Amino acid sequence: MSADTPSSEMRDLFSARAARGAARAILDSAISGDVAGLSVHPEAMARAAELAADSMTNAYPDLQIPPCGCWRDFDIGDVPRWDVLAQARGFSSPEDLLQVAGDLALLGAIAAVRPPRGWHFEDGQSGMDFGGVTGLRLAAFSMFQSGMFSTRPADPLRVDADALIRLEDNEIAAGFGVAEQQDGSWIAEMTRHLRRFGETVGMRPDLFERGGDLRPSGVVLNHLFDPGGAPVPLETVFETLVDAFAPLWPGGAQKGDVILGDVWARRAPQSQALPDAVPFHSAPADMAYGLIEPFAWAGRDVADLDALPGPSDAHHAMLFVSAGVVELTGAVGVQPDIDTMIALRAVTSALSRDVADTVRVKLGVDAATMPLPCIIEAGTARAGRDLARQNPEPAQNISKILLAGSVFWLPFGA
Repeated sequence: MSADTPSSEMRDLFSARAARGAARAILDSAISGDVAGLSVHPEAMARAAELAADSMTNAYPDLQIPPCGCWRDFDIGDVPRWDVLAQARGFSSPEDLLQVAGDLALLGAIAAVRPPRGWHFEDGQSGMDFGGVTGLRLAAFSMFQSGMFSTRPADPLRVDADALIRLEDNEIAAGFGVAEQQDGSWIAEMTRHLRRFGETVGMRPDLFERGGDLRPSGVVLNHLFDPGGAPVPLETVFETLVDAFAPLWPGGAQKGDVILGDVWARRAPQSQALPDAVPFHSAPADMAYGLIEPFAWAGRDVADLDALPGPSDAHHAMLFVSAGVVELTGAVGVQPDIDTMIALRAVTSALSRDVADTVRVKLGVDAATMPLPCIIEAGTARAGRDLARQNPEPAQNISKILLAGSVFWLPFGA
């Protein structure tokens, strides 16, 4: 892993503005019919908004919707896992709370990878089984609660770089309840992924070191949290996390030895008007959303909640395909084209932001009372998830396209 820092030109790819702009440029080109593999029909957006709005009112009739993020998974099954954990631990200060909750929120985003096929986590607290990203996050929560990521037995609720770097395959297999004989390659990948998490924290003490400790939450406390300060812009949170964690996300674009994270280079540009490298940064967006509530618990608000690039995952793509907004025109082969993957993610990201405005009109709310993270949580993501369950064949086609460029840390196969 290189410790090289990106140039100002490369750092621009770490910005929310660049991600929004690249997605918008590809959407505009797709609407004009200039993107191979798919077409876009804006007149069908009303149907997508209707599906999202219906999902929101069904799940939250009073429209009191929390933001998307790992905390919804941590409370699934009507078990307030974090509340119980926090009450038992107690906190000496807002900084203490944010350090523990920040470690957990960042871990929850890191754990959101592609799980083994058919795998489910047996949750002892609810007595239920959970698959996909939810199951992975619950397993990570259980491991965090047990102190697996702490180097201090007297203080188990922490994530230390040294503990991550020392993880072994057998610990990962036991923690996630995965059979070594059947899923040995997944276990090895997850071990590497979590060790890389520790290495990423360990190689940047300027960002992560606090009080002699190297913990993921150090970047939050050192560079984002001021107890008496004004609300912190979500865009600032996002861009700080992208910069801090970019080396954790290999497989996309690189400039020399510098890993750019969830940034993808188009292989056969069809228009000079389109960007050659398209940033998405889905995992850092997940991290940023997961920090909204810990900031609030620690007494500081997060502002400008509509600033991040829209989601570009399979569930959101499914929403727009099902509504007729996006039409997949290319054949889905054994090895789908990476440019089609980039195009589908980009138009999905831009449309996810656009549909929010139509949803608000339908529900009679404004952006201040119904920001994008709440629409994602109860509307677009939930509707897309339900549609994928009801229509498995098109959902599988979408996943095949997205898997053209996905790596272990993108959960498109979930």
